[in-house]
Amino acid sequence: EAIDTWRKSSTLEARAAKLKGVLDDFGPDIVTLAEFDEQWQRVDLGYEKLTVSGSTAAILYNPELFKVESGPVRVGNPDPKSSCSAVLRRISDGVIFTAVSVHLESGDPGKTSAVRRRDSGMSAIKAHLSKARGVVILGGDFNGVREEFIFGNSEAFFESPGVQAIRPVKARPKDSSYTPRNPAELA
Repeated sequence: EAIDTWRKSSTLEARAAKLKGVLDDFGPDIVTLAEFDEQWQRVDLGYEKLTVSGSTAAILYNPELFKVESGPVRVGNPDPKSSCSAVLRRISDGVIFTAVSVHLESGDPGKTSAVRRRDSGMSAIKAHLSKARGVVILGGDFNGVREEFIFGNSEAFFESPGVQAIRPVKARPKDSSYTPRNPAELA
């Protein structure tokens, strides 16, 4: 049923009902979304919505539990391709939350230009989060596996166990490969 709901032939109303059902079932306090365009921004999902002009990343929050301290703002420019960040204060105890929703560049790891753009986006996110306050919530569509943020699309990426487990096998770059300047650490 879930797969059929998300097919391109599915209506926005059907998709919205499915998402609202999941939100109602789980009741998250804060939600990060990617590809949350204008048509989605008009849908009532039972949450307050935070968006940034020109971005399809969004943060939803429960206004009974949180108030906006600052934001929303975009993270970096031009990368990541879409982002939204806000600082929220929990009403019950004053705890600060920095919520960030991102959508990084899509493209197969064999496409070096896409890998570079994802690394640029991740660098902007890391710089933004280095100044974050309180509890950090980071979510969205990273369009890559974790090994890419450490190894880029170098030979070490393709030889790592996590990447070797992916089916179908990912194509190596036809042009030069890329290794991030300040890679993340593999946790």
